[in-house]
Amino acid sequence: MEKFPHLFSPLAIKSLKLKNRFVMSPMETKQANPDGSVSDGVVAYYRRRAMGGVGLIMVEASYVHPTGKGFPTQIGIDRDELIPGLSRIPEAVHPFGTKVAVQLIHHGRQTESQVLGGVQPVSASPLPYVGGEVPRALEEAEIEELIQAFATACQRAKLAGFDAAEIHSAHGYLIQTFLSPHSNQRTDRYGNDLEGRMRFAVEVIRRSRETVGPDFPLFTRVSHREDHDGGYEVDYMEQVVPRLIEAGIDVLDVSVGNYNSVSGITIPAMDHPMGLNVEGASRLRRAAGVPTIVVGRLNDPAMAEQVLADHKADLIALGRQMLADPDYVTKIETGRLEDIRYCLACNDGCLVRMVREDRVSCSINPECTRELEFDTTPTSRAQRIWVVGGGPAGLAAAYYSALKGHAVVLWEKEDQLGGQWIAACKPRNKGHMRRLIDFYKTQLDKLGVEVKLGASLDRETLAGGDVDFAVLATGAIPSQIPISSDDTVPMVQAVDVLLDQAKPGQHVVVVGASLTGLEVADYLTETSENITIIEALEKAPVGRRHPHGRFLYARLAASKVALHLNARLEKIEKGGVFYSSGDKIQAVENVDTLVLAIGSRSNDSLKSLLDDLNIPYRIIGDASKPRNLHEAIREGALIADVTRDAGRTGDLCQRLGEL
Repeated sequence: MEKFPHLFSPLAIKSLKLKNRFVMSPMETKQANPDGSVSDGVVAYYRRRAMGGVGLIMVEASYVHPTGKGFPTQIGIDRDELIPGLSRIPEAVHPFGTKVAVQLIHHGRQTESQVLGGVQPVSASPLPYVGGEVPRALEEAEIEELIQAFATACQRAKLAGFDAAEIHSAHGYLIQTFLSPHSNQRTDRYGNDLEGRMRFAVEVIRRSRETVGPDFPLFTRVSHREDHDGGYEVDYMEQVVPRLIEAGIDVLDVSVGNYNSVSGITIPAMDHPMGLNVEGASRLRRAAGVPTIVVGRLNDPAMAEQVLADHKADLIALGRQMLADPDYVTKIETGRLEDIRYCLACNDGCLVRMVREDRVSCSINPECTRELEFDTTPTSRAQRIWVVGGGPAGLAAAYYSALKGHAVVLWEKEDQLGGQWIAACKPRNKGHMRRLIDFYKTQLDKLGVEVKLGASLDRETLAGGDVDFAVLATGAIPSQIPISSDDTVPMVQAVDVLLDQAKPGQHVVVVGASLTGLEVADYLTETSENITIIEALEKAPVGRRHPHGRFLYARLAASKVALHLNARLEKIEKGGVFYSSGDKIQAVENVDTLVLAIGSRSNDSLKSLLDDLNIPYRIIGDASKPRNLHEAIREGALIADVTRDAGRTGDLCQRLGEL
């Protein structure tokens, strides 16, 4: 492509011929069958990404040995009986001109005995990762067994039709625990010094190369630094990677950190800089002398093109962006940059929720890992749908309904689309999130959705409207708090502060330590001198290892913002804010503004009117129950999904009621 010549230039690596320089990073989806075999959902997920034009797909980490399994629904490549199922992935991907590799892993200490059937996790040394079980140090005979397990897994990958295999040597998994001087405290031949710490990785690679022959490409993923106390830095890995290449590696895949990393840098959130691994990858590329992949917030096409033009890497890996928009590559290639649904780096569906849910998801792409459930083909029974509210839920409802061929009118009482998402994009490092509103505005225009701004619905308009079905996406209203006050301290809402509709003074108390409370306090550190947060709960609602929360806590501490838990607001009197803590009453004196960040209540005021007029409807998003972006967009998308076969209003209501 003329605008991005480097991104769309081909690359040959031994038998591997890539049509462009985009690589889909390996990401756990938790969709495999319990026995490790490939499910229909796995095949559909990778087929959908191949349809989007990416040059190489790296299939998620697949365990090479029973002791290396990380979670119950992980893909296995540890036995021959899995080969036929594994072969379904290349068969699904290859027709689109996309090549496919599989990442091979042993989770080491980053698993649980519960997952391993009661067996204690193993590692280089008996040191747990943060929050994990204490592992058992591997014996030398066991190490030999695992070396062979990796090599045999490489052979299975080749037999299954994969174009390459990647050996995972990063992120705190087994091989990295041997490489790292922090986690490898062995005194035998697999530890003690640099040569010993490299031995396991080198022998895994050498044995794998011997097993698959000279032409089958082998990759390895490494962290250029560990990003925690006692962890290695890039100069250490500059000594390691030449040995890995000498042992048989063809491509270096450069990431960062592990799950002990204090900043959560392995899966970078919105607070991490764009292209955070480029310089580290560039240094390792020079040390290795082989084609190098770089990953880490590189979904800006212009930035990715420049990385290649400057010879800092040879391939650009995209992970979460491929969850958010599988067609990202094709959209760039065809010059449709305005149609890209950019990843927000919120790490919600792909990280926070993945820990507790059955599969990975994406906050802004409800189709992710649900490819077999979603059907966006045009309906043969179009409905006339009115969507009330232009926030994320309403935008998603309008978009997916129009995509299905329904005639959609979107009503928004304000003079712009976005709803409360506009305020949500105001805190530090969240400005890029407005791209989501821009995406929907562009798509609604292209789909012919009629958007009415500054328009409120009343009885007359609804009664005279041409509407089969209404979607209430009217959002929520900030909650108030009934307290005794002599009005010496003005009370304002957090949302009004973020929208610059309220100007707090120099001495501020924020009520509520939710994400909004922490963000508004962080926002105010630029203009206010003294900030105190009080939270009624005994435990902070936002954990200190939350992808965004960890940065908020660090910045608030640096700005000397006081946070008081188990602190219930009692009264305001003579410029003082009084709160109870246990059986004591505490006071913050000389306060000039009280900011409320205590949540919101649903706004479903049109419900009774729709009932009176007998217009069928569905309430979604915060109008149903205050939650977050993930639920809002998913519910909006489901409106279109459940209407695809509805021929009569009664049928439609019945199907919606089943959700």
